[in-house]
Order: sequence, then structure tokens, then C-alpha cells
Amino acid sequence: MKKGEGVASNYQRQLEALNQLSRAILSNVDLEKIERLLVVEIERIFGGVGCMLFSPDGRGHLVAKAFSKVPGQDLEKVKTKIQDGLAGKVWKTRRSSYSNDIVGNRVFRGRPHPMALRLNVTKLLSVPLLLDGEPIGVLSVARTRQHPDFTDLDEELLASFGNQAAISIKNASVHQALKGEQEALQESAERYRRVFEDSPMGLYRTTPDGRILMANPAL
Repeated sequence: MKKGEGVASNYQRQLEALNQLSRAILSNVDLEKIERLLVVEIERIFGGVGCMLFSPDGRGHLVAKAFSKVPGQDLEKVKTKIQDGLAGKVWKTRRSSYSNDIVGNRVFRGRPHPMALRLNVTKLLSVPLLLDGEPIGVLSVARTRQHPDFTDLDEELLASFGNQAAISIKNASVHQALKGEQEALQESAERYRRVFEDSPMGLYRTTPDGRILMANPAL
């Protein structure tokens, strides 16, 4: 097989895998499962040593919401200042970017993140997750020197998928918020019911015309 044919074949496989992943996350409303599925599958599709999903913490950092190589309880340790690194650049510019030499890249201030050093990361591809032109997160794929360099085609593929990922995350976030509100209302109603029924005083509710709707046992 010629080199050009191999690239085209690999591109087609990646595209089909991304389409399958897109359908999977759009049909899911569990935010945590979506985030985990994203990083695991993106790492598998693009290869490398890890995939990270970052979101802002409101204090000048991008914090990992999901990382294919780190358990959930350790995610708070994986964060980067927004003014530093490739993920921060992508967040600020709202444009995807990649580097095949993060050690020599002037975008990176100081030493790379300790997690990157531990995994021997030398190459990064980051894309913004945009909704109506505004970022809600950054998706990053990491590779070592032993992996192929990232290409413009890799960037184009992952960036186009980022729009679907953003929609899915937003939908799941809204569903989670609504579910939380419903649970809070149910808890409030249950507390009211217990107070009403357990009160030693006689309590009752009526309609505007005085008809009794309900009364507690003490009445």
C-alpha cells in the first residue's frame, strides 16, 4: 500500500470511529459517563499516552474533568494555568493547536506539567469545545516521541468532533441540573409532608371557598 493510500485509510477509520463515538455520547445524558467515554475513546482513536478533558475552575486554571490515565479521585491534581501551556492557549484563542515538541515550544512557560513528565509526553493536540462560539472546555491528546507526529489532518478531525462533544456535554449538564432541581423539590415536598403529618397540632389545608383538602392525624 502506498503512503498516501495508508493515510487515507487511517483517516477513514478514525472518521468512522468518531462518528460512532458521536452517536454514543449524544444518546447519553450521564455527564460523568460521557466525559469518561470521551477521553478513553479519543485516546484509542488517535493513539498516544493519554487524553484529557479540561474545564475552567473560575480561579485562573483549567482543571481535568476526565483523564484516561488518572482515576477520578486524583483529577484535582491535573490542572494548568490558563496563561500557560497549549490547553490555555486554545481556551483563550478558541482555536485548535498542536505541538510536536512541547519542551522546546515557547508556548509552554517553565517546565511541562509533572504528569506530562511522568508519562514522557512530548507532543500535544488540543481543541476547544465551543458552544455558540464560546468555550466550555478543552480536549487534549498526548503522545511521546515514540508516537507519530500530530498533523493538520489530526487537528482537523478532532476539532470537527469537538462541536459534537460540546453539544453532548451541554445537554448532559442541563439534564443533570434539571434532575438536581427535581430531586430538591421532591425532598422539600417530603419534608413538608413529614412536618404536616407528624405535627402535634391539628393542621389542614382548604380551598379558597373553605372546602378541606387535607388534614393531619392530630386534627
